[in-house]
Order: sequence, then structure tokens, then C-alpha cells
Amino acid sequence: MEISHNVRITGPLASYVNRLWENLLDHGYTPKSSRNILRAIANLSCWGSRHGISFQHLHPQDLARFFAARRRAGYTAFICDQSLDAALMPLESMGAIQWIEPKVTRLNAFERLFADYAKYILIERGVGQKTALGYVKIGRRFLAKFHDVSRFNLTCLNADDVISFILKESRKYSIGTTKYAVTALRAFFHFLFRRGDTPHDLSIAVPAVAGWRMSSLPKSFEHVQVKKLLQACDRRFWRGRRDFAVLLLMTRLGLRACEVARLSLDDIDWRCGELVIRGKNRRHDRLPLPPDIGAALACHLSDRTQGIKERSIFLRERAPRRGYCTGGIQRIVDACLKRTGLPPGNSHRLRHTAATLILRRGGSLDDVAHVLRHKSHDTTAIYAKVDLTALRSVVRRWLGGEK
Repeated sequence: MEISHNVRITGPLASYVNRLWENLLDHGYTPKSSRNILRAIANLSCWGSRHGISFQHLHPQDLARFFAARRRAGYTAFICDQSLDAALMPLESMGAIQWIEPKVTRLNAFERLFADYAKYILIERGVGQKTALGYVKIGRRFLAKFHDVSRFNLTCLNADDVISFILKESRKYSIGTTKYAVTALRAFFHFLFRRGDTPHDLSIAVPAVAGWRMSSLPKSFEHVQVKKLLQACDRRFWRGRRDFAVLLLMTRLGLRACEVARLSLDDIDWRCGELVIRGKNRRHDRLPLPPDIGAALACHLSDRTQGIKERSIFLRERAPRRGYCTGGIQRIVDACLKRTGLPPGNSHRLRHTAATLILRRGGSLDDVAHVLRHKSHDTTAIYAKVDLTALRSVVRRWLGGEK
């Protein structure tokens, strides 16, 4: 790659400037923004050289001193936290910077507890990264509600604390969310008991949540609403082409938001017309790629900036141009629903819509199970309630009105 940044850097970081320039361009930064970031690094390298700062033993307080010195000198151009953050991570991966970990204080015992808990459920329980984050979040919320973070004492936990927390959760959240919290707390209390932090296994004190399968209909959009949602994507512009591709994947193939976010350029087999879906529990499935979805993806990818090495299909709008997380895809769906005036709902509602449309077009429950990639037919059974064609064929004639 041609070196044309024209930014002079002296000091310990000077030898990394060309590699950093290439890294910034590869991640979608414009040449102008990349030069501004290099100027920030030039200032840091020069300041560190004058003050004897070792970038192999860098402390977060050194950066605070750097910013304070620049503000006192009146040099604020091109110097901000975001400018440095964009460069410090690649410099760290290149070996130019090594951080000194802050001293562990008594207050960090709370954080160490949940770091150990996350490792336990990831390795020993085998849950996914997203599930582990959710379990940790619920555990933190529980302890923060009953104990001062700075001096918490796990031996004081009792069954009343557990039941009180679940009752409050059930009043604020849905049955499904409360059940998730119950499962997470049982795992957390079992972990605490195994470590010896609690004298009793409080997982047996977590109450069950009443909720019956098949008691409600899956919420979905009607065909007219889906058509309205897709037509609202202005495909004259790149954002509309992106939204159209995302919505097609979710309403036609029933992809989850996390599965859309994980889609990579390597997952599309254009020659065979297939798409690899990286689903839950590290499961990979292959689905046929319908022509309209393939055309939408091709249109979206034609807007891709040349030279970006990121393999994700859907990239963030601003640099660094990395792939979307699950929340980013959900925000795209939320914006589309708001724009069309449709009732709000999470992105999973589009997955229910895909299943419902398959049935209303004459498909079977086996077809739904195949498209949605259900491991068990019990999961697909809930859609039997919306299969009106099949239900009409088994309904008995009402004889109450006959004489």
C-alpha cells in the first residue's frame, strides 16, 4: 500500500507509523481521519519521549497526564480520547504498547467474583458468550440490590433475598424474561456454593415461575404489513439497500438478529446458491439462497468501500468499519418499524412472521422446522395454532344450531 500520510512522528512510536496508517485505512477510516489520528499519536510519542514514558510499561494515568499537559499548553487540535482509542488498540496488537494493570484493591473483589463466574459458565457449563453476559448481568443486578458493592458479604444471603428479588422481577418483566432470570440465578448460586462463598446452596431456594407452553399465539406481521415494511426501504440510497437486505433475510429465511450479524462473505456460496447460517450453540446450517435475497445482498455489497478487509457482510456506518453486533441489527429493525408506523416489536417478531407466511402459502410444519432450523418439532408445534388451513380440515361441524 502506498505510504502517503505525510505525518512526521518522532520518539518510540515512530517505527509503527506506516503499519498504523495501513491498519486505519483497512478499517474504513478516510485518509483525512487517519492523518488526524496519526497526528494525535505523533503528539503522544513526542511527549512520552520528553518525559521518559516507557510505552512498554504504560499506565492509564500516563494518558491522563498527557491530556492534562496538552490542555495546559492550549494544543487541543486532533487530540481527543476517540482519536487515541482508534490507534492504541492496533498499536497494542503490534507490540508497540503494553499496559500495566492497575493494582487490585478490595473494591475489585466484586469484579473478580464475576470474572470467575463468567469463566465458570463459559467453560464448565458450556454456554455461549451472549448467554454468559446475560447471566453475569443478572447476578450483578441481584447482588447490587441487596449488598453494598464495596463491602458485600455473601454469607449473609438467604432465601428471603432470593424470593424477594424474583417477585420484583416478575412484576417488571414478562414471564419469559423472568424464567431466564430464574435459570441464571440458579447457576449463579450453584457457583457460589461450589466455591464455598455461601454456607448453603441457594439454588434450591429460587422459586419456579408459572408459565405454560403453547398458551399464546406467536406474534407476527401480516403479509400486507411485511410488504409495506420492505417498500419503505428507499433503495436509491445505500442505507435503504442495507435495510432491505436485512429485512428480507429475517422475513423470508427467519434469521435471528444474531445470525444476521454473524453473516460473513465466506458464508455465501454464489455458485451453489446456498447460505451458511451460524446459529445458536455454535451450530452451522446451510439454506438455499433465494434469488431475490441473493440480488439484495449483491446490491448491498456493491456499496462496500474498496480495501476494507473486514469479512462481515453488514458493517457499521462509521469507522472502524467492523461488523454489527446483535443490538445493531435490532436497531436497524426498530428504525424500519418506526419509519413505516408499524407496531413496535423486537426483531424476533420477524422470525415468527417468516414461519406464519410459510404456513399461509401452503407450507407444512416440517417446512417451518427446516427453514427455522429447529432441533425439536416441539419448538415448531406452537405455529400449528396459526395454520388455519390445516385447522379447518380437522374442525368438527357445530351441531348446536341444527334441529
